[in-house]
Amino acid sequence: MASSQREILSNEAVPIDYTIQLEPNIDAKTFTGSMDIRLRAFSEVQWLQLNSVDLRIKKKVLHDNISSLRPSDSKKIKWRLDISKQILTLKLGRAISGKEFIVHIDFNGTISKDVAGFYSTEYKDSEDVQHKLLVTHMEPSYCRRVFPCFDEPIEKASFTMEVVVPSGLACLSNMPLEKKTLLPNGKVQTTFKKTPLMSTYLVAIAIGRFDSIQSRENTRVPIKLYAPLGLASQGEFALDIAAKGLRFFEKTFSCDYPLPKLDLVAIPNFEIKAMENWGLIVYRSSDLLVDTEVTGKRKIAEITLHEVAHQWFGNLVTIRSWDSLWLKEGFANWMSWFATHHFFPEWSFDDISYNKGSYILRMISTALGEDVFLSGVRLYLQRHRFANASTNDLWDALHEVSKVDISKNMSTWTRRVGFLVIFVEEVAEAGHLLIKLTQRRYLSDESQTETKDSESPEIYPISVIVKTKSGIQSHDFLTRHMSFTIDDPGFFKINVDHVGFYRTAYSMKRLQTFGLAAKEGLLSVEDRIGILADASALSISGQQDTTALLDLLLEMREEPEYLVWHRIIIVLRDLRFALRFALRFKDDAIQAGLMKLSCHIVDLKLREIGFEIKPDDDGDTQNLKQLIYETAVMSGNQSVISKAKSMFKSYCRGNSEALHPALRNATYVLILGNGVDSYHAYLKHLYDKASSEEEKSIIRGYLDCIAAQPGRQRTLNSAFASLV
Repeated sequence: MASSQREILSNEAVPIDYTIQLEPNIDAKTFTGSMDIRLRAFSEVQWLQLNSVDLRIKKKVLHDNISSLRPSDSKKIKWRLDISKQILTLKLGRAISGKEFIVHIDFNGTISKDVAGFYSTEYKDSEDVQHKLLVTHMEPSYCRRVFPCFDEPIEKASFTMEVVVPSGLACLSNMPLEKKTLLPNGKVQTTFKKTPLMSTYLVAIAIGRFDSIQSRENTRVPIKLYAPLGLASQGEFALDIAAKGLRFFEKTFSCDYPLPKLDLVAIPNFEIKAMENWGLIVYRSSDLLVDTEVTGKRKIAEITLHEVAHQWFGNLVTIRSWDSLWLKEGFANWMSWFATHHFFPEWSFDDISYNKGSYILRMISTALGEDVFLSGVRLYLQRHRFANASTNDLWDALHEVSKVDISKNMSTWTRRVGFLVIFVEEVAEAGHLLIKLTQRRYLSDESQTETKDSESPEIYPISVIVKTKSGIQSHDFLTRHMSFTIDDPGFFKINVDHVGFYRTAYSMKRLQTFGLAAKEGLLSVEDRIGILADASALSISGQQDTTALLDLLLEMREEPEYLVWHRIIIVLRDLRFALRFALRFKDDAIQAGLMKLSCHIVDLKLREIGFEIKPDDDGDTQNLKQLIYETAVMSGNQSVISKAKSMFKSYCRGNSEALHPALRNATYVLILGNGVDSYHAYLKHLYDKASSEEEKSIIRGYLDCIAAQPGRQRTLNSAFASLV
């Protein structure tokens, strides 16, 4: 969210620290609160602006002599609230100049089911007892829904949180516990230690009944994982990754994690994957907890490391405004890829483009070298600890260590929407091949390309890395057109290992040769994935012939790697969706043909490895079998479908070994999508008895697959509907 889209506060004072007292009523979905905010006036202050949304202001008091906060020193404050601008304006009654002062506010508010401010959810334990949970989510500008504040990233301050909760409920926050006080009404006041300087969007509270486990890794600070009762053990993998990630990032950044603890908390039905609150990272349960027999560790490792990386890049050093959101998210994603590759080099990666930012940073790190790039990052973190910084601050640090003017080339990438496509033309000449390149801005709608180019003639500066049989070439591409020659016309590949953030459009003839090149070992896993991804996107947008893509897919039927197969299946799916949309759902023959092609492409691998998952299968083999099974089922392979129905019936009769967890996803879709309505009640039973949050998430996701209307209506009328 860009800062220009919201009203920015206008003040002659800055916050120093907040002391917040909150008392939520989870059953009534309301809360009361009070706040002392200490500020420093840097010129004469007669009025103060704070952000506030859906809070009822009850009392406002000014203390302008903070050394002695007696009632006689207090001045009542007049106020007004601009609802549309989300700004609470306080008229202080007297001018304050050049000193610190405190404003006290009492307020109350509402707990919402939306992930904004205080967020409530619930879960049932193994004994079918229901428990309610409460958690905050403040990013990007929801802190103002919990207490009045300076709700912009640049307005850092310290926070002391005091929360009153019923006895028996745990209360977590960014910092460790300072003290607990039993109140006369039987409730407990939980006071946490003061935070370091941080932005409001990182303030966090979680309340409820949790089980917890503590990391056994040798880390400088304790790392714990909290989960719904009975499920904490399913967080062992994520906790282990978080601890290893913390040590890895401390070493990589040459900067200690600055807080005295790190907690990970799993919240059922949390509507976003995760949030990097400093010291208290909140996750959707299914993205943190994993049944050891269910695939998904790759996803959990990536998400966990992404959030741990944010503890430095985003929390310790924070963007100045939301205009630079790409930087903190792109960097966290790049670092999650970097760390995951360190811990699991055998996993490789299908796609690290969480957003454009991660690819921009990957291009820079490749161009400068990882060591130089990380040296620049360390300098950036050192200069801006507990402060705010901009994209240019990172470019300056990288420039200082590399002597390369990063900002000159990268400003085009960060200021302009989108990226580019390079069109490749081949001209045979005596003894060599002339390669002509033309760059245009990439658009998913090919009909707009020329118009957009003429309006936006700016060039994306890149370095084009080319692989041939004789080695690697590098060419700076700083104009609309460029050319170079290669000696062997038999093979070349633009964008080696797919590190450049651009698409490459080859001729139909050249694209068809890549299948053979893959078999000959001339293309890395990243190359194969990148070629498929580019060819698919360009075919769907009308900038490349689809026939060549289909020929390439057929040539890659013998592909051994899971990640490349994952991309093959994505390409087949995207083609089906694109053609269905383009033909307005009318051409059943084309859809049937694509389904038949999908069956044909996976048939060879299906006969080679089957889909029965064995105890000694490694992770990639298990993932590949799951993928082949899902594709065969969705493509109408009758032999596999018959087996799937048989496994499901046996599973329903109580044979828990009949349907491997990795195969349940596609099997549920098949059964429900074919209108087998009699299994609806049993599916609800499966949900209730599932011990894994991942399994619950899978079942919860398939209500819309129920083909029979009575089954759909019964679902909507049941308690099961509240889970969606």
